[in-house]
Parts: sequence; structure tokens; C-alpha cells
Amino acid sequence: MRRFPIDRLSLRTSVPPDILLDAGGHETHPPSARQFDSSHLGYRPDIDGLRAVAVLAVVGFHAFPDWLKGGFVGVDVFFVISGFLISRIIFTSLEGPGFSYAGFYARRARRIFPALISVLLACFACGWLFLPAFEYKQLGKHMAAGTAFVSNFVSWNEAGYFDFAAEVKPLLHLWSLGIEEQFYIFWPLLLGWAWRSRWNFLALTAGIAVASFLLNLHLAGTNSVAAFYSPLARFWELMAGGLLAYVSLHKPERLTWRPNFVSAAGLLLVVLGILLIDRQKAFPGWWALLPVLGAVLIITAGPAAWCNRRLLTAKPLVWIGLISYPLYLWHWPVLVFSRRLARVAESVEAQLLAVALSFALAWLTYKLIEMPVREGKKTLAGMLSLGALMATLCLVGVIVYQRDGFSFRPVQQGWLDAERSPEESYTATTCRRRLGLAVHFCMLESDDPAPSVALVGDSFANALYFGLRDYYLKRNEILFQVGNGSCPPLFDITSNYKYEDGSQCAKAANAYLRKIAEDKRITTVILAGNWHLYLNGRRFNPRQQRNQEWKLGLPDRPSSTSNEAIFAEAFEHTVKYLMSANKHIIFVHQTPELDYELSDCVSHPQMPEEKCKSDRRKVQGYLAEYRRMLDPLLKKYPSIVVLDPLEIFCDARFCYSKRDDIVLYRDDLHLSKAGSIYLGQRISLP
Repeated sequence: MRRFPIDRLSLRTSVPPDILLDAGGHETHPPSARQFDSSHLGYRPDIDGLRAVAVLAVVGFHAFPDWLKGGFVGVDVFFVISGFLISRIIFTSLEGPGFSYAGFYARRARRIFPALISVLLACFACGWLFLPAFEYKQLGKHMAAGTAFVSNFVSWNEAGYFDFAAEVKPLLHLWSLGIEEQFYIFWPLLLGWAWRSRWNFLALTAGIAVASFLLNLHLAGTNSVAAFYSPLARFWELMAGGLLAYVSLHKPERLTWRPNFVSAAGLLLVVLGILLIDRQKAFPGWWALLPVLGAVLIITAGPAAWCNRRLLTAKPLVWIGLISYPLYLWHWPVLVFSRRLARVAESVEAQLLAVALSFALAWLTYKLIEMPVREGKKTLAGMLSLGALMATLCLVGVIVYQRDGFSFRPVQQGWLDAERSPEESYTATTCRRRLGLAVHFCMLESDDPAPSVALVGDSFANALYFGLRDYYLKRNEILFQVGNGSCPPLFDITSNYKYEDGSQCAKAANAYLRKIAEDKRITTVILAGNWHLYLNGRRFNPRQQRNQEWKLGLPDRPSSTSNEAIFAEAFEHTVKYLMSANKHIIFVHQTPELDYELSDCVSHPQMPEEKCKSDRRKVQGYLAEYRRMLDPLLKKYPSIVVLDPLEIFCDARFCYSKRDDIVLYRDDLHLSKAGSIYLGQRISLP
């Protein structure tokens, strides 16, 4: 393997590694006494400036996602910087004075652990005060994952980065730290093995980069969540920095071509990435080349290039670059918890205040925690203490998760009336056995006589169970509920929303609808579901808006057939079939959705009830998007009785999620048990 003369290194080996690369994945800082001295040995303030651009883009996207739609690509810029710095230090050490794995990982721990421990402790305390048990339980899982640097895998299994659930996860952003730490574990070991085996570093780095990039392209088109969170699909971004590190050490003369042009082109690519990419793009995919190549070009141009020298080395940017790691850690939890404390946190002023608080916390963390640990005496006892703190936080997270979020906390009292799910109150086993149905939801008490009313549908129907059951009990009738989550209660409709094999929906619905039609004891069938999502594929909550293709279809139907046409055919087929079996049909319109997080209203006692409401005109406008198609269908069958929950949960001006201290919903979509009973007490059906 080719070696290089030490005097050709622009990053001199006389500088201690922890000055050259104080990674955490995000930062490389000069000694505090020379923070802004660009002449310092090997220190490049323009890279701190680039870091500032990256973190400002991420913070801007999280605070104002409608304004800075592509700001999340700042993470990709971080990946390139980290790959460049970490690879350069390892190449230098292996080919020069030698590499110490113990020293390397000790420096990473001193750099990463202090700020991370501070943020995790703060999230644990705020979660104790403000999060309901089910969310605190999730926070415990994310705490444990964050300390073990596997947050990307946990998020991968839960939902997508742009999914609505992301908005209420204070530690979601640790996914990127997980990928970087996995890289820090994998890359030094691989390079050390390659050095001992006398493999070529350039070929190895390039090979991994190409393989990772190809996997990224494949997953971006087939499994976007995996493409986003998988380290194997992200390593090419760090390897891009690694390739640049190798060339800068072995062929520095090849990096001197027109630096001003190269720097300007790189900055333009990063800006275009921020402006052109949004959450609807297949990302990372090809689109990630914009921020990645942009970052590579900016670093390649060097500190003397005009953009680097005059723009990126501006003192405000360098200062932000210095605190970018704690700023990245703090900003998302601050935004999440500020939004939880009051719905007014959605205002521009409140968002700006939250961002300002994030900056203040980042600076304090940098000055009072991070720098003292990094510059203090490096002892084995100190390292063991940091490791013990991380292990303790991991254990605490596991306990919070295993204890179901400590439901005895005062904040949980606001949720006592909002049971998370009706099926948790009654086992479905007896119901399935009695009726012989293989379904998710099956609600029928073991001592009930044969039912005469069937409530069929998805989780919306399941949420109606208690109220409708009580209503029919007063009429000496027995109601049972049956159906599958995310599946419409109609013949032959498939859905790929939750199920890899979309035919599961059709198989289940076909089976229970036929069984109900054949049972002469059942005289009434109630159809209920999330009709808007089946027809339009989107949500009402602005935090949850996302285009999602439900891929509804009938067997052997061309894929070009519209959802509306497929739905209409299935609906009419189902109605005619049930009518031919002499069933009385009741159609339940969709429950009004909330355009805010329910937990914003009930997760702490200070939230006034009047905040827990939506404008009725907005709700009606949203529901009208599906009713324009469904209402004409219903008019074709005048014998169908229509029940509209809008008239129960809304007055002339507002729709409510909480009335008379009763929590009517269990999330922004589904009624709570109390809400279901509230509805059952206010309806009148023939």
C-alpha cells in the first residue's frame, strides 16, 4: 500500500487527534483558546461554518417545515463531514505513528457522552411531568436505544421519519447519531484489518461507497423507511467524505483545480438540496447527491477558496458550528415539549422562542459540560463514570418501558377516561372462538346470548363499540363488533397500507360479511370506518399530512383504476348483498378528526379545555372531500340509515375532544371509551 510523506499532510500529525476530530459525528473543534484562529495547525474554520449551515437547515426544517421543506438534508452534510474527518484521522494514524483503538473510542466517548447525557436527563424529567403513560413508555424505549446508539433501528421499526408519530417523539433525531456511531464502530475496525492485510484503502472505501449507494437507490424505490434509517444505505454518504480524505492525503495536488469555482458550486448544490428536496421525494435516493456532492466540493475547495474564506468563516457561523452538536441534540426535544405545553406553540413567535432556547441550552452545554470534560484530566475513573452514567440511563429507559410509562404519575390522570383501545378491555379470544372468525377486532362478551346487531369495520368501528353496545342493550339487543384495522368493511377490497399481502383485508371482510349475511339472527349491520383515508389517502392533522397511497383495488383490476371507482363498486356490491339477506343497514360517517395532538390538551392539568377544539368549518371542509363521493351513493339506497357523529361532537362553531372534563378521544382519530359512551347516549336510531 502506498504511504505518503508526513510533510504533505495539511492536517499535521503533530496535532492531537482529539483536536483534529472531536467527532460526535457532528463537530471538529479547535482548542477553546484558538476557536477563531484559522492559522491553527490543520484547523479549518470553514468546516465549522459548513456545520453551521447544516445544523441551521435541520433546525429550520423542524421549526418551520412548511418554509424550509428540504432542511433535513443538513444531516447528509454532517455525514460527509464526519466521514472526511474520521477517515482522515484513521488513515493518518495507521500509515503514520500508529492507531490506538482504546484512545480513539475514549475520545469519542468524551466528545459524545456529556451532551447526550444532559439531553437524555432533561427529556426524562420533562417526560415525567408532561407525557401520558403510553408516550412516556415510548420515551423510555428511545432513551435506551439512544444510549445504545441503535435509535435508527428502533425508528425504522416504528414508522417513517416524516410520519405523523414523529412529531411527538422527543428523541427521534437520535437516529442520525446512531448511524454515525455504527460507522465509528465499524470503520476503524475494518480499516485496521485492511491495513494488516495490506489492502488498498482507496479501493476498499470506493467499493463500500458504491455498494451502499446502489442499495440506497434500490431501497428508495422499494422501501423508503429502510432507505432512510438503514446504516448500509447511508454509509455511502460518510464514505464520500472518506474518499475525499484519502485523496487529500495521497493526491492533494488533484484538489487544487479552481477552488473558488469548486467552492461556489458546492455551496450551490447544498442550497439547491435544501430548496428542491422535500418529504415527498424518494429520499435519500438520487436526490441525496445534491447535499452530499455539495459538501464534498466545499471541503475539497479548501479554506482559501473565496466562499469558504469569506462566507463560511464568518464568526457567527463558526460559533454556531462549534455548538452544532449540542444544538442538534437540544433543538428537537425543546420543539416537541414546547408544542406539548400549549397549542399556541405552533405560532411563529413560539417556534422562534423555542429555537432561541435551544441555542442557549446548546451554548451552556458546550461551555459548562462539554468543554470541561474534553479539556479536563483524562483518567480511567472519568471514563468509567461516563460509561456508568450512560449504562444507568439505558437501564432507566428499559424500566420506564417495562413499567408501561409509570401510569401513577399525576399527568396520567388526564387520560384515565381515555382508554387506549377498547380491545384491551375485553379479550377477543372468546369472540373469535364463538363466531369462528380470524380477525383483529372481535368484541362480544362471553356470557352474551347470540347477537342481533353486527358493527363491522376498522379501528374507527372498534372505537364505537362501547357506546353502541350500551345503546342496543337498552333495547334488549346484543351487539358485537368485528373487523380488521386499516381495512374497509367491504367485499373484495384489498389494502396494502399495513399489510404486505393486501389481500388479507379482502379475505377477512369477505368471510365475516358472508357469515353475518347467513346468520338469520342478525338483523342489523352497522358499517363504520375511516372513509376519508380510504378515498383520499391523507389526514386532517397538519402535523400528520402526508400523501400515502393506499393501493385499494379489486382482484384482477388494472392498477390505473381510481380509488373512487374501486370503492364505489365494492360499496354497492356489499350493500346489495346485505340487503338481499334482509339486513337493515346503518352507515356511520367518519368521526370528526382533530387538527391537533390530543395530548396537547390533556397531558397536563394547566391546559384549558377551550383549547381542545377545532373549527367546525375546517372539519366539515375536510370531511366533505370524501362525502362528495359517498353521499350520492348513499342516496341511491334510501333505506340505509345514516348516523353522523359530526352533529354529536360539534356545535355550530367548534368540534370538541373534551367536554365537561370528559376526554372524548384517545388520539386525534379514535374515540375513547368515554367518548363512545357519550355518542351512544345521544343517538336515536330506528
